[in-house]
Amino acid sequence: MTDYMKLVRTRVPDAEYDALKERARRERRTLQEVIREALHTYLFPDRFVPSDPLFEIFPLKKGKGPKHWTSRDHDKHLYPVRR
Repeated sequence: MTDYMKLVRTRVPDAEYDALKERARRERRTLQEVIREALHTYLFPDRFVPSDPLFEIFPLKKGKGPKHWTSRDHDKHLYPVRR
């Protein structure tokens, strides 16, 4: 986020406010964070959102052992050569 922000005040229906508060509580975030993310997603739907859970799940495998280049060699795994 930028250091320069504008204060925006608005009224929302009780049901929307309750939904925002519940989401903030469930995700352990502030109401401001949830509202900013919702605005960002609405205004810029095709842009990268760092808090997207997709970017928090990697690496899928931790630890030592052989490295597999599945993303690079996926065809070998999906379509093995039959001899």
